[in-house]
Amino acid sequence: MLEDNINFMKKEVFPEFLSIFGWKVKEFKTYDGLAVIRADFYPIGHVLAISKKAVIVCEGNSQFDCSGSCYYDFKELIKQEGDSAYETFPSWVITVEKEWTIRKNGEWIHSFSNLQDMPYRKQVKC
Repeated sequence: MLEDNINFMKKEVFPEFLSIFGWKVKEFKTYDGLAVIRADFYPIGHVLAISKKAVIVCEGNSQFDCSGSCYYDFKELIKQEGDSAYETFPSWVITVEKEWTIRKNGEWIHSFSNLQDMPYRKQVKC
């Protein structure tokens, strides 16, 4: 598994990382000692983090090819491969990706696909 700090990060570091950006972790998946960060691994509506005024929630659709098959949701692949489905990530050809969206009072404020594009909470006034 690749610890790239964009899609996977040490699970002990992830809450601290979000805290630096002004967010409190709500709930995240882990695999092999790593926090699973990429939105494509989560169901639509999953709340990743919160602040006093806003939430970071998974939204959108996913489509990727893995080993010659097309998938529209990671849960399809995990049903087929079990937890080892996480190991297939480096070989995915992603055509549509889910995003993490920041919502304040239900209103869209900002979205990002990976942590390197995540804004500081104060930057988006949340």
